[in-house]
Formats: sequence, structure tokens, C-alpha cells
Amino acid sequence: PIKKYENSSIRNMKDVDTELSLLQIRVDNFERVIENQMKVLFDVANNIVAANIHRQNNFNQSNETMDTQNCLVINNLLFSKDK
Repeated sequence: PIKKYENSSIRNMKDVDTELSLLQIRVDNFERVIENQMKVLFDVANNIVAANIHRQNNFNQSNETMDTQNCLVINNLLFSKDK
């Protein structure tokens, strides 16, 4: 859950430094979250690529005609339209 942060009143440079330090901590945490999510997205993308390469190799070996109504080819990757 995202916490709501409230800024206290700034009275001097020490308060500014404190607020900047807290902001840096929040930014660092946000960067870690984004980095972790990007790793997950790259893993999913790599799994899709591997599955599509395997599927395309199987299709090429089977010498069967592809039903263009059920598959979509984008940049040599196969994506099924079936749900």
C-alpha cells in the first residue's frame, strides 16, 4: 500500500536537508520497486519469446498450413488469438 506523506513546515536549512533526505529515501525505494517490476516484465517477455520460437519451430517442422484466423505474426513471433 502507498502511504501518504505529508511535509512538515520548513523553518531552516536543517529542515530542508531532512526533507531532502526523506525524499531521497522515497525515490530510492521507488527505483527499487520499478527495477523489480522491470525484471519481472523482462522475464515474462523472454518466456514469451522462447515459447514463440519453440512454437514456430514446431510449426515449421510439421509442414502444416497455419490458420491465419487463429494466429497473429508480429516480428516473427506467434501470438494466438484464441482465448
